[in-house]
Amino acid sequence: MSQENVELALALMPGADVDLIPLVRDDGMWAAAAEGAAALIHPEFEIVGTVIGTERAYVGIDGLREFLLDWLAPWDAYRSEVERTIDRGERVVTTFRICGTRDGSAQELGGKAAWLWTIREGKVAASSGMPTRPRPSKPWGWLGSYESYEDDQEEGLDLGNGVVFVVSRLDARPVGSPGRVQEPWSFTVLWAADMVTRVTGRNDINEARAAAESLAARCR
Repeated sequence: MSQENVELALALMPGADVDLIPLVRDDGMWAAAAEGAAALIHPEFEIVGTVIGTERAYVGIDGLREFLLDWLAPWDAYRSEVERTIDRGERVVTTFRICGTRDGSAQELGGKAAWLWTIREGKVAASSGMPTRPRPSKPWGWLGSYESYEDDQEEGLDLGNGVVFVVSRLDARPVGSPGRVQEPWSFTVLWAADMVTRVTGRNDINEARAAAESLAARCR
């Protein structure tokens, strides 16, 4: 059944060449997309706005659109491509490479994101996202500081009790600089009730690993 769950989550994903901005903002385009998605979404579906700095739950297909409108508000164009899926039975994790333009700039920005999809009764019942960098005061705002940006996962560990530890390596070039920033970052992600409740980013990997292991032990 788990492979069917993976396919169910992927069926909700737009193609890599689809710009989400007109799809979400245009009433006619959204109505057509929502009609197809309705058969895949559980009647009690909810998506939590952790990635935009709120713990609010957006409910149902209308809530999904409202969340996307809030999330994509700063963007002028936004595309995403699934890079990896992780099958966890009734949960499916998808990682994305994203790119787009925002705030009236022609400079294309890029990055990565990850989402957890919870499947219940053969439909997608919940979704929550987590950034792959520490969340800034303005969602995705750090990307505007770079002309190019790559963030590649080097390690991912499920420490148990809802604690996941991830190490990624940043390779980016700041705006107006010929040099590059290259450094590792760790992210400790705490899950509860199928949702991300906390993401902690640190660039001292050994210290972060010890803290994540300690958190997993305390959560038993």
